[in-house]
Amino acid sequence: MMYRKRASVQRAWNITADNIGSVSEQIRQRLTAMKASNREITSADLLLEEISVRMLNNGSGSVSVRIRRMFGDISLVIDSVGEEFNPFASLSEWDTESEDYYRDMIFRSYQSSLGYNRRNNRNIVTVQVHTGESKAAAWTFAAMILGIAFGFLMKIMPESVSSFISENILDIFQTLFMNALRMLIAPVIFFSLTTSLS
Repeated sequence: MMYRKRASVQRAWNITADNIGSVSEQIRQRLTAMKASNREITSADLLLEEISVRMLNNGSGSVSVRIRRMFGDISLVIDSVGEEFNPFASLSEWDTESEDYYRDMIFRSYQSSLGYNRRNNRNIVTVQVHTGESKAAAWTFAAMILGIAFGFLMKIMPESVSSFISENILDIFQTLFMNALRMLIAPVIFFSLTTSLS
C-alpha cells in the first residue's frame, strides 16, 4: 500500500485501563498495513502505552487515539479531556530518586518525535511514527508551483504595485539568500579539501 499524499485521519479508538492492550494491538496491525517498520511500530506502541497510562492516572476517564497520515508522514494523535496535563513536564527535572526517572528516559530518547499542546479543553499529544521520504520533494514541488503562480500574478499587476513589491520585498529576500550562499562557500571548500587530503 502506498502512502497517501493528502492528509488522512483514521477512526479514533478510546483507551481505558481495561482495553489498552487490545487497542494497542489494533494500532500495531494498522501501522503494519501502512508499511511502518518494526522498529517504528514497537517505539510507537511503547510510547502510546506510557502516555495513555499517564493520562489515565491523571484522572482522564478515557483517552482517544487516532492515526494521522500526511505527505507520507504517519503520527499518532493521543488526546484526553480534562485539566491541563503535560505528560512530558517532568522531562525538565533530573531527579534520580523519582519513581518516573527511568520511565522519563523513554521519553527523552524519543523527545524529537513528541509534541504536546492544549486546545479546546483537551490535552493533545502527537507521536511521530514515520517520516515520509517524499516530504522534501513535495515541499519543493509546492514551492515551485507557488513561485510560478506568483510570477504570473506579478505580470498582471499594475506596474507601480509590481515594482514596489520587487524593490521593497523581493530584493530583501534575494540579498539575504545570496549572502547565505556566500557564507556557505568557505566552509564547503574547507571541508572538501580537508576530507580529500585526509
